Amino acid sequence: MSSLKARLLVSLTIVLVLFFGVTGVTLERAFSNSTKSSLHDRLQGYAGVLIALSEQSDEGFARLIDALPEERFNYSNSGLYARFVSNDGQYGWYSASTAGRDIPFLSGLSSGNTSFERFEMLEVDDAEDVYAFSIGVTWGIESESDTSPGYTFSVAEASADTDESIANFRRILWGWLGAVSLILLAVQGSVLHWSLVPLRRAEKDLDAIKSGDRVSLSGTYPKELLGLTDNINSLIHGNSERLLRYRNTLDNLAHSLKTPLALIRSTLESNSAIDEKTVQALDEQIDRMRSIVDYQLRRAATSGGESISAPIVVSSIASKILLALEKVYADKAVVTRLLDPHKAKIRMDDSDLYELLGNLLDNAFKWCKHRVELSINVSVPGEVSIIIEDDGPGVPDDMAELVLQRGARADTSTPGQGIGLSAVAEIIDIYQGAIKIGRSRLSGAAITLSLPQR
Repeated sequence: MSSLKARLLVSLTIVLVLFFGVTGVTLERAFSNSTKSSLHDRLQGYAGVLIALSEQSDEGFARLIDALPEERFNYSNSGLYARFVSNDGQYGWYSASTAGRDIPFLSGLSSGNTSFERFEMLEVDDAEDVYAFSIGVTWGIESESDTSPGYTFSVAEASADTDESIANFRRILWGWLGAVSLILLAVQGSVLHWSLVPLRRAEKDLDAIKSGDRVSLSGTYPKELLGLTDNINSLIHGNSERLLRYRNTLDNLAHSLKTPLALIRSTLESNSAIDEKTVQALDEQIDRMRSIVDYQLRRAATSGGESISAPIVVSSIASKILLALEKVYADKAVVTRLLDPHKAKIRMDDSDLYELLGNLLDNAFKWCKHRVELSINVSVPGEVSIIIEDDGPGVPDDMAELVLQRGARADTSTPGQGIGLSAVAEIIDIYQGAIKIGRSRLSGAAITLSLPQR
């Protein structure tokens, strides 16, 4: 799960569900136990009244001496039932409400013992279930010769009211807990959304930096993010300063190396004691050293495209280069055409882009007859395609790979383009792009560059 908000929301939801789940089960069980305890007490009270209204007759068996105060005992299927029987099974009394009901009351309980349980009446006579309370009673013995059988007094009540009360409570409880859970989830989502606002603001600021609208993260951030934002700003500024420092150092190095080389050349030219062949050989090596210095400095100065640098419009750089080259090659009256329908942008150091396009367009102007075309497009999402075409002699197919190699110069090995193409290939490689040399529809060379927009 890549979203921080989703992770927090899922974690809080799990905690919330577990909390309300445990709370709901606990409350439901507590209400059920309380309801059943109340029923137990009520049935125990009925049993006490039943015992109080009973006595042992002279014949030795118990009998009811007065009517029970609860009228439901007197009506069939009223949902309230009573009975007492002797433990030996010889004597017994049943309330009128038990008519047609075969309730499995307990019997044989010793004096003082009680029982409270639920009977599944559906299995007995297709009637509703009941809760039954039973208690064992034995009347006193006057002499050793007297016997008084024990009795079990039982009272039962239909479970429908109790079950319905528990079911109603369960529905209300889980309904409210569910509603409260949804409300809390919505509140949690709002709180998370509000809490993550600084992160979203930082993301927008970074996007603004990438687009060139800002140079650093600004604004007020929570103290938890200050370390992150300060380090990002330090990284941005440090990177810019480091790149500038590198380039200044390289410029100084270039001047430091070129000056001794120029001095050596002038010394050779002014020294008549050195023969012409030696001067020519040394002069070639000096030119080679200057080329190597220029090449390596140019390669080291290439930034490689910083991910937080502002993107630049390719056609804006290209148009400036075309305008300058039209003046340089004014005698050729070159007709140029620049196509950029999408105003394609690329995240690339402007000096690197100048180096790249300047080298290729200079070759195109140098070797063309009358026409040079530059097309910029975004044919593949996330990739800029740059095509430079001319109507010159072109590059032979067998030389297309050679002119891109380090040290190869087409002007010394074969006619056509290729001057500086090795440096272009190096820049393209640093920016993880691709270069292809082919034939253009203008009959000359077509240089195709593919660069990621990053």
